[in-house]
Amino acid sequence: MKSYITYNKNSSKTILSNTELIICHIDNNYSSTVPIFNRETIKTAFTAHRDMQNSIGSKFSNGLTITFALIKSDNSRFSLHEVNIISTWLSGNGTDQKLEIFCDETEGEPSYFYRGVFTNIQKQRMNGTIALLCTFENNSPYLYSTETTTVTTSEINKSASINLSVNCQLPVFPKITFTTSSSASNFNTITIKNTTNHTQMIISNLLDNVEYTIDLQNSIILNSYGSCDFSDIGWTNISNIHWLSLDNGNNHVNITVQNGICNLKIEYENKILGGVLNEFSV
Repeated sequence: MKSYITYNKNSSKTILSNTELIICHIDNNYSSTVPIFNRETIKTAFTAHRDMQNSIGSKFSNGLTITFALIKSDNSRFSLHEVNIISTWLSGNGTDQKLEIFCDETEGEPSYFYRGVFTNIQKQRMNGTIALLCTFENNSPYLYSTETTTVTTSEINKSASINLSVNCQLPVFPKITFTTSSSASNFNTITIKNTTNHTQMIISNLLDNVEYTIDLQNSIILNSYGSCDFSDIGWTNISNIHWLSLDNGNNHVNITVQNGICNLKIEYENKILGGVLNEFSV
């Protein structure tokens, strides 16, 4: 499979009407380097009374910068009109957007992507072929992958459990989408508990057959009718508000519904350190 990218609601396979764009790489003097991450420690200052610095943590100095070239699959030159189309596509609106890379390595695997902006595009001759050399700045040191798991509770014991694997040292706050259905006339309640780190959410006042979405990363609650207040799902005071989170490693999550069954989907992003795909390696 030829490698291609998607960005800004379009694909390198279809951005030009008469040919595909192919990802390739320019090797200067047959050597190249691939940035993984750059991190600096944060330390206290030297003083007259303290001759040794104490480390108080560290921070990443910059995100990943990725450079690759685009050529036309028929090896023809780029017209001015085509350069304008590609430049307009990759320049976007100046805000971080998802850059997805599809190649042999990712076929059958989760969709991998970066998030950031293209900062430079220039023409370059490569073995007689004109290429567009593109530089993309990721907004973090990570490559991302989207993980999605769905589960339905048992009608007999009204519960289900799933295992979720996270590759990030920091807590991950997922997006949870669910519906309940029952023959009960009153409102429904579900409990979602991560038994690994003991975080849980009790969500009540639920209407059956109405889809609810809780974006824990951004503290947004929606249902089929639009946005919801915290009180709409039973969180009437601060003691009711609990955020489910996922920790690094394996997380065992239980879902229990008060009446009937619950169909639930959990989505989250894995942050993969050292995340440079083979397409961007030496």
